[in-house]
This record gives sequence, structure tokens and C-alpha cells, in this order.
Amino acid sequence: MKKNLFLAASLVFALASCQKLDGVSPGSDNSTSSLSSSGAVVPMSSVPQSVKDYIAKNYAGYAINEIQTELEHGVSYFQVDIRKSNNDRKKLLFTKSWVFVKEKI
Repeated sequence: MKKNLFLAASLVFALASCQKLDGVSPGSDNSTSSLSSSGAVVPMSSVPQSVKDYIAKNYAGYAINEIQTELEHGVSYFQVDIRKSNNDRKKLLFTKSWVFVKEKI
């Protein structure tokens, strides 16, 4: 009886531990930030100057069109939509702490 109780308690503890790691992937940025649900529009005023500088340097001629929250593989990101005057459009992903991750294709 004690052995069954110990096994049951161990199983409950193991499952509870797994749930705490849900949505965590290697290299993910788990810093605290108040993100809205996926797809929520982010105000332009919340974009740090370092992101604006990064876009100006690496995507010359592009301007920020819109910023939304994005949930990809259980991790929250900022998706920054940038456009050129010729309507060329790109989507960039940044972590919750505004570190560039990748250009979406």
C-alpha cells in the first residue's frame, strides 16, 4: 500500500513538473513582459530605438508598418511588419525583450 501511494505521489509530482516547462524551448527568451494574446496590435510607442536602428541599418528604405504579438511553438514574440514604398513587405520576429530572431518567409 505504501509503495502504491509513493508511486502515485511520484507520478503527480512528475506531471506537475512537466506542466511548468510547457512552452519552454531551448534558447527561448522567458523574461517577464506583459504581452497580449497572439495577434494583438502593439503600439508604435513601445518599440525601442534599438529596434528602429536595427531596421534602418539592415533593411534600408523600409519603415515599420505594424507590430503584433505572435505565438510560435508556445513562445511569445513581437512580429514587426515592415514595408518599402514599392510595397515590398517583410515580417521580422523579435523576442519579448526586442532581440532580433529571424525574418519570416
